Amino acid sequence: MAESTSRIIEVIHDCRLCNSRSLEHSFALPETPLANDFRLLQEKKHTYDRYPLELLRCTTCSHVQLRHVVDPVSLFSNYAYVSGTSATFVNHFKNYASWIQKDLRLDPTSKILEIGSNDGTLLKFLKTFGYQCIGIDPAANIVNDIDTDDIELICSFFDRSIAVSIKEKYGELDLIVANNVFAHIWKLRDAISEASELLRADGYLVFEVSYLLDVIEKCLFDTIYHEHLDYHSLTALTPFLESLGLTVIDAIRVNTHGGSIRIVAQKNKTTSSTSARVIDLLNAERAIGIGTGQGLENLNQRIGVLASRGNSLLNNLRTSNARIVGFGAPAKMTTLVYTFGITHGVFDYIVDDSALKQYTLAPGGHSPIYPSNHLYKERPDYIVILAWNFASAISASHQEFAGRFIVPVPEISFL
Repeated sequence: MAESTSRIIEVIHDCRLCNSRSLEHSFALPETPLANDFRLLQEKKHTYDRYPLELLRCTTCSHVQLRHVVDPVSLFSNYAYVSGTSATFVNHFKNYASWIQKDLRLDPTSKILEIGSNDGTLLKFLKTFGYQCIGIDPAANIVNDIDTDDIELICSFFDRSIAVSIKEKYGELDLIVANNVFAHIWKLRDAISEASELLRADGYLVFEVSYLLDVIEKCLFDTIYHEHLDYHSLTALTPFLESLGLTVIDAIRVNTHGGSIRIVAQKNKTTSSTSARVIDLLNAERAIGIGTGQGLENLNQRIGVLASRGNSLLNNLRTSNARIVGFGAPAKMTTLVYTFGITHGVFDYIVDDSALKQYTLAPGGHSPIYPSNHLYKERPDYIVILAWNFASAISASHQEFAGRFIVPVPEISFL
C-alpha cells in the first residue's frame, strides 16, 4: 500500500532534543496502520492507511527518534489503553507511589501533577498519602469516565496555556510525574520547559520511559510505533534536561514494557548530587554503542533474523492446519505482526482483557478481537502471546488451555 500523508503533520529535519540538523538514517520497519486504530467488527471494509516507521539518530547528542510525526489528535484523543485493566500495572503504580513517598520524602501537603494521567491509577495511590493531586490527559473517552472527587483531572494536551492555568490555581508544584508519555509528545522541549517552570526551586520531575538500552539488548523492536516519537537514553536525556535547568540525580531500571527507566531530575541541582547508578548506566550505554550508532545497526540485524524465524514458524504451523490465535492487543502488536509478515490468515482471532478492544478489528482489519473466555469456545492449538511482557501472568491465568503458548519476543520460545 502506498504511504498516506493524510495524518502526517511533520517530517523531521532536526533533533527533537538538541535541535541539531545532523540526523542520520538508522533503519526502517515496514509501514503499519496506527497501532490503536481499532474498528468495530462491522467495519470490515474500512481502509487502513499505513505510515512510515523510520528511525533517525542525532550524531550530535545520540538521540533516536522517528522521522514522521502523526497528528497527536488522531493518536490520543480517543485512546484504547487504560492502566487499570492490568493487575501488573496496578501493582507497579502502587509500588511506584510508595517509592515516591519513601525516597523523595515530600511533605504530606505537597502538590503533584501527573502529565498523561490516563485513568488515574498512580494518582489514586499517591492520594492515599495525603498529597494534592492533579492529572492531565487528552483522552476524553478515559478522563470523562473516571469517578473521583478528590483528584482534579484536566482533559487536554499539556501546553503553555494549561501550564499557566495550573500555576495560577495551585502555585508552584513539588513534583511532576509523567509515565510512558514523554515518547508521545511532539514538542518535547516545550513541554519539559513548561514543566520546569511549574516546579518550585528544588522540585522534582520524575518520569518513566521505554529504555533504548533495553530495546537494543533485548531486541524489543515492537515498541517502535507511531505514538513513540522518541527512544530515550541517558546519553541524550542528561544534557537535554540540564539545558532546561533540570539535573538527573538518579536513574532506575524497571521492568515495565519489557524494559524501562525511571529518571529522577531535580531543579537547580548540580551534578554532584548524581547517583552512581546514572554513571553506571551511561557506561552501559556507551558499551552497547548508543553513542556511535553501532547499537542500532546490531538491532536492525537481529530484527531481520527474528522476523524471518517468526514468519516461518507461524506459516508452517498454519500450513499444517494448526489453529493459531493471539493473546493481547497492545500497541506493539501492530508493529510485531507487520514486521513478521503475518497480518492476514494466520490468527483465527485475538483475545484481550480490555473492554475497549473487545469486539473490534485489530489495526489493519486482519483479526477480530474477543474477550479471553473465547479461547474456551473455539479452542486453538497455539496461542501467540502478543502482550509478551505479561507472558507469565497470561499463561498462569489460563492453565486449563490444552495447547501451547508461543512467546515471540525477545526470542521465540514455547511455554
